Amino acid sequence: MKSRAAILLVCLGVFLVFPQGSAAKWVRSGKLEGISVLALAVNGDDIFAGTDNGVFRSTDNGANWTAVNSGLPEKTIFMCLAASGARIFAGSMGKGVFLSTDRGASWKPVNSGLSDLRVMSLMIDGEKLFAATTGGGVFLSTDNGVGWAAVNSGLPEGTSVNCIFKSGNSLFAGMDYRGLFVSTDSGASWKEIKSIIAANNPVSCLIGGGENLLAGSVQGIFRSTDGGLSWEPASLPFESAMLGILPQTSVVCLAVSGSNIFAGTDGAGVFMSSNQKKSWVMVNSGLKSSQVYALAVSGDYLIAGTMQGGIWRSPLADLSGGKSRFSPGQ
Repeated sequence: MKSRAAILLVCLGVFLVFPQGSAAKWVRSGKLEGISVLALAVNGDDIFAGTDNGVFRSTDNGANWTAVNSGLPEKTIFMCLAASGARIFAGSMGKGVFLSTDRGASWKPVNSGLSDLRVMSLMIDGEKLFAATTGGGVFLSTDNGVGWAAVNSGLPEGTSVNCIFKSGNSLFAGMDYRGLFVSTDSGASWKEIKSIIAANNPVSCLIGGGENLLAGSVQGIFRSTDGGLSWEPASLPFESAMLGILPQTSVVCLAVSGSNIFAGTDGAGVFMSSNQKKSWVMVNSGLKSSQVYALAVSGDYLIAGTMQGGIWRSPLADLSGGKSRFSPGQ
């Protein structure tokens, strides 16, 4: 977990800085206490969770979870998941990529040509499967992982790629200490995005569509309204300099439900914005873990995967209210 471990800036008391949402009601789901949940993926009626103790599946919007590890190596950390139709892929730290075609009942490794088995992010684009790795860059498979080829022209050699995301015709790679890179030819070539998302600011997650994109990083959230060409800070509410505790709060994961955007942080729980990302409110009532490493929307619930705290869920209808103390322009 090189890149995610690198942003562990946990500090007790940070919750004192931010206002709470008025009605958030988080409840622990399943019996996964002590397990770190690093990835969530919704696929039809199923939710899959990648953890430091294998893969779990829920069929009831995250209320209950069952281990689905047949064919997976023991004691393997699963950093990422990607699902499309009958295909479910799980990326691990050190064991590469695994494929299930039976809702997780069984898995098989699909690593031929994948020279770096430390997989941080997976993304399905039609018949293409992309894998971002910690030192080998980006790999592409066009046959469900049977064979892989590196697609790294223009990427800095040996740099960890934390996340990969497609919007329109552009493919974005969030780097560890190298900002953002973009490809418009399915990874055949890459170029660095010269923007405020600078070097020495690991980009952990990307979300959005069309012209509007969000990037989560060690220095909070950045927003682009021109398809990723330029970026601006959208995370004043994550600053906590007034207490002298922490200059920024690392944003590890993002999720969208309608007009609401949720941000999971490494040390300050979950935040929500419902006004075009201009202001944020903390929505942590009942949530016992401040390190939120995965978020997913399933049915009427927001599901949160936490570091050593298992899985939590809250009705989306309860994640409302409260006025952020910080917003751009104040």
